[in-house]
Amino acid sequence: MFKKWTIKLSFVLMMCIGFASVTSASANAANNEVTVKLDGNNLQFDVSPKMMNNHVMVPMRVIFEALEATLKWEEKTQTVTAVTKNGDVLQLSIGSKNTWKNEGLVTIDTPPELINGRTFVPLRYVSESLGKTVKWEEATQTVLITPGEASNTLGFKPIVLPDLKVNKPDNKISDFSNTLDFKPITIPDFNFNNKLETKPETKPTIPVTTADEAYGKMIALKGQYPEGMTWTNDNYYGWQGGVYSGGYGCVGFAFILSDTVFGNLPARKHTDFDNIQVGDIVRVNNDSHSVVILSMNETTVTLAEGNYNSSIHWGRTLTWDKLKATGDYVMTRYPK
Repeated sequence: MFKKWTIKLSFVLMMCIGFASVTSASANAANNEVTVKLDGNNLQFDVSPKMMNNHVMVPMRVIFEALEATLKWEEKTQTVTAVTKNGDVLQLSIGSKNTWKNEGLVTIDTPPELINGRTFVPLRYVSESLGKTVKWEEATQTVLITPGEASNTLGFKPIVLPDLKVNKPDNKISDFSNTLDFKPITIPDFNFNNKLETKPETKPTIPVTTADEAYGKMIALKGQYPEGMTWTNDNYYGWQGGVYSGGYGCVGFAFILSDTVFGNLPARKHTDFDNIQVGDIVRVNNDSHSVVILSMNETTVTLAEGNYNSSIHWGRTLTWDKLKATGDYVMTRYPK
C-alpha cells in the first residue's frame, strides 16, 4: 500500500512540475516577456529585456558581464567598448547602426538605445560577436545562448567540390561558362612543434580625403549657403554618417558639409583633440553647438557653422587652446 501511494504521489508531483513549466512558458508568451538563457541558466536582469523592431534588446552591463567581457563607457561620445578574454574588441555607440569589431565596421539593424538612463544593446549581435550561438524560441519567448561552434584554429576555409556526375562527360556547372579547370591544392609543410605564423588579413582601403580636397568641397558650398544666410533650428538635414539620423540648426548645417566631403563614409566619435582634421565636426560649449573645421594651422582653427546668431557663418577662428577648453567631442569620418 505504501509503495502504491509513493508512486501516485510521485506522479502527481511530476504533473504539477510539468504544469508549472507550461504555465510559466505560456505566461511569458502571453505577457510578451522575454526570457534569456545562457548555457541553460536564466539570466537575471534588474530591468526586463525589451522587444524593439523584432530585436531583443537587453541592459548592456548584464549581458557583457555574463559573457565575461570587460566594459569601458565613454560618457561624452555615448560609446561602450567591450574587450573579451581572447582580446576581441567590440564598440557600440548610442543611436548608431555602425559598430566596430576589431576595427572592422559592422552595420546593424537596431542601434543601442538609452531608455530611462539605461543602455540597451541588441542581444543577438552582441552574443554572436562574442562567439556565442543564439536561438529564438517563439512559443516561450525565450532566447537561448549557447557556446559557439568550434572555430577552425588553422584559419583554412572549407573546400567545396562540385557535385559532378561522372557518367555524363558533358556535365557542366551551370554558373560557369567554361569547363571546370581544377588546380592542384598545395598543402603547406607545417612544423607542428612550432607555433603557426599567420599574416594579418589585408583590409580594403578606403580613399582618404586630403585636407585641401575637404576644404575645396566645403568652400564650394558658400555660393549656395552664403555668409549671413538665415539658418535656425527650423532647418533640418538627414545625415549619411550613421551616428545620428540627422539634425537641426547648427547640427544640420554641419552634416551638410560633412556629407559633401565624405559621402556615405561612416562617422565615429572620439575626444582626441590633438587628432582633429579638416572636415571634422566638433561639439562645443557643453554639447550645445556644432562647428566644422574648415582649415587649421599651428595656432588656430577656422570654422564653418550654422545657427551662429541665427545665421550661417564662414571663417570664425579659435585658438587651439580655446577649442580644447570648450570642445566636448569630435565626430570624424576619416578611417582609423
